[in-house]
Amino acid sequence: MVLLTVYFVAGKLGLRLAFVHANATAVWPPTGIALAGLLMLGYRVWPVIFLGAFLVNITTAGSVVTSLGIAAGNTLEALLGACLVNRFAGGRAAFDHPRTLFKFAVLAATASTAVSATIGVASLSLGGSATASNYGTIWLTWWLGDAVGALIVTPFFVLWSAKPRLRWSRAKAVEAALFLVVLFLVCEVVFAGLLPAGVKSYPLSFLCIPPLIWAAFRFGERETVTMTCVLSGIAIWGTLHGYGPFVRDSQNESLIFLQSFMGVAGITAVAVAAVVAERKRAEEALRTAHGDLELRVKERTAELADARCELEERVQERTAELAAANDAFLAEIVEHKRTAEALRESQTKLQAMFDNSVDAICVSKAGNHVMVNPAYLKLFGYGRPEELLGTSVLELIAASQREFVREDMRRRANSEAAPTHYATRGLRRGGSEFDLEVEVCTYKLKGEIYTLAILRDVTERKRAEQLLRESEALKSATLESALDCIIAINHEGKVIEWNPAAEKTFGFRRAEVLGREMGDLIIPRSLREKHRQGLSRFLATGEALVLGKRVEMTAMHADGREFPVELAITRIQSDGPPMFTGYVREITERKRAEATRNQLAAIVESSGDAIIGETLEGTILSWNAAAVRIFGYSAEEIVGRSISLLVPPELQGEEAKILEKLKNGERIEHYETARLRKNGSRVDVSL
Repeated sequence: MVLLTVYFVAGKLGLRLAFVHANATAVWPPTGIALAGLLMLGYRVWPVIFLGAFLVNITTAGSVVTSLGIAAGNTLEALLGACLVNRFAGGRAAFDHPRTLFKFAVLAATASTAVSATIGVASLSLGGSATASNYGTIWLTWWLGDAVGALIVTPFFVLWSAKPRLRWSRAKAVEAALFLVVLFLVCEVVFAGLLPAGVKSYPLSFLCIPPLIWAAFRFGERETVTMTCVLSGIAIWGTLHGYGPFVRDSQNESLIFLQSFMGVAGITAVAVAAVVAERKRAEEALRTAHGDLELRVKERTAELADARCELEERVQERTAELAAANDAFLAEIVEHKRTAEALRESQTKLQAMFDNSVDAICVSKAGNHVMVNPAYLKLFGYGRPEELLGTSVLELIAASQREFVREDMRRRANSEAAPTHYATRGLRRGGSEFDLEVEVCTYKLKGEIYTLAILRDVTERKRAEQLLRESEALKSATLESALDCIIAINHEGKVIEWNPAAEKTFGFRRAEVLGREMGDLIIPRSLREKHRQGLSRFLATGEALVLGKRVEMTAMHADGREFPVELAITRIQSDGPPMFTGYVREITERKRAEATRNQLAAIVESSGDAIIGETLEGTILSWNAAAVRIFGYSAEEIVGRSISLLVPPELQGEEAKILEKLKNGERIEHYETARLRKNGSRVDVSL
């Protein structure tokens, strides 16, 4: 419905400017609207175009049969133009490149519009509305109106539908406002009678070109075609009111001259904008390129070479087309030459990148060296490029790998094969072999196939990878065989590692716990909040109370029972958020043993008899309170000393025999003997 309404309104406005015949006008925007609609919405909208054309003509001055014929011509014109543009000019992208833009101008704006003009005038002739005497004038008016409508209106709708919305800085907005002021001032001078009467008829149409070139260079294709539409509208108004260089005795003749000028100026301005946009895309690609050097060299070299040739051709074409229109366009030619020089400088920079690259780069043809960079010479142990130029690439490949490389070269010999990446073995000048990583692509230049290869010595990397694999295997074996539980968590407290000992101790399988919060799994409910607070405090301040220490705490089994564990936590060193490894050991049996030992120690300490522990060599290990009272030695004085200190000299042999029997596993029955106190007095004892 929107397309039909826009087509109908534009058609009615266009036919208001029909002077040679009620159905023929030199200003016919619907052609551009119809072609844009088919390019944007597809061929399925052709009935809307047919209906719009029929309604425009039947409500103007035509019979049903004549209106149907004209509508058929308008529809066929749009369908043929859209088909040709989609097939040969890139469809909706026809305005992004000068080459496809000129194809659009020839196919859609020139060739397909002849269909509508021919069918339309034929319909008028068959309907009796046109005679042989004015057939040519009507046909020319009709064709020119359709052609200019396609040249100016189609780019307007297609570009505004495809491009993103405007994002202008304040400076760009000020420049746009200044541009509009200049454009309207030029329109006032050329088409609104601002100048004195004596110079109104001067051929000042060339003044319209600089603003359009300004828009092309400073704003882009979309803004350029918009300014062309604005200029066209003002020019039509001024010409119809008797102002401007295109005013003739006949208004139709005036519009024909004006539309011819607007068609040439409009397509020229959009072409310049396309050239500038293409150049900006190339420059942006050069600035932002960071991928593979081989792709950068291949794509940028080919792109810059093609762009330079095309740019020089377009400069010459534009010079020939616009030399007769205005002398001011000579400045644009100079600007294009400056651009070409800038591109040559960019090519020089690319050569510098080639020479200074840390990667080894080689260009070959038919398997022989054509160009090598210093890194390539250094990699293989050569000093000057002349030592390699013209020699076979295979001479630098280890013998065991030559057949594989030869097969790859054979595959690339006659076509631009897809880029490949492979590993091989290089052969240095001295005969030593080394690991190579090679990226290869082919490209065609002046009809010949060249191969671009980027080579890297990956010997150290492979050695590092092997060490890493061994380290990972060792780590995995350590985790699998460790007797202690090894649990790793991330900064969110979620489990990222859980070894078999942890599975056995806590009753959770590894797959069950990965990604879950550790506090919910093995920390008793009463301690979880304290655990979370400690983790949060470390993340916020870096303060850790238990990090790097061995602590005892209570843990929880999968079945809910609680048991004591010994825990040591370390931080995993990494560049990202902190991670932690916990080493956990169940100490239930140790706690029981400690309790038993403490209980026995309490019994020993409270006994009324002296209880002395000693080794089989006679060294005293323990000394209770009763021993202190009987012998007078404190525990600090006696522990670690020999039991012989308490034995009288004449009984030293007896003590030695007792120790020997104990070493042999014999039991010593109760017997009485004597011992010495600290003060030297003897005391009778029962052992």
